[in-house]
Amino acid sequence: MGLTETLTDAMKSSGVPDKYIASVTKMMEDGSLRLSKLKERVQQSELGDVFDSWVGNGENKPITADQVKATADPENLKRMADEAGGTVDEAAEELSKAMPEVVDKLTPEGELPSDDAVRSEFSRS
Repeated sequence: MGLTETLTDAMKSSGVPDKYIASVTKMMEDGSLRLSKLKERVQQSELGDVFDSWVGNGENKPITADQVKATADPENLKRMADEAGGTVDEAAEELSKAMPEVVDKLTPEGELPSDDAVRSEFSRS
């Protein structure tokens, strides 16, 4: 299974509506949403242990919508909300449900794929 299908399946299994999945997929494809940047922002907000739980083996720690708003790139969060026809609060809520599983599924070997590999994979879909 490719990265696009992995992302889509993980978001759907987390209950994220298709309109948000489409926005996240588009942002992964154009490179505006990058796992490496997400990791950096989460670690800067002192939630590195949360992110590391998603990448590592074991239980994925949860993240709240407020923590998503505090760590996510505000422009990306607004873009996701706008493209999905929702609010920033709704986008943060949807991401909080999906981020642990999405990052976990995109890092099966316990390491982040390179940004170039992700962008390349998504642009082929």
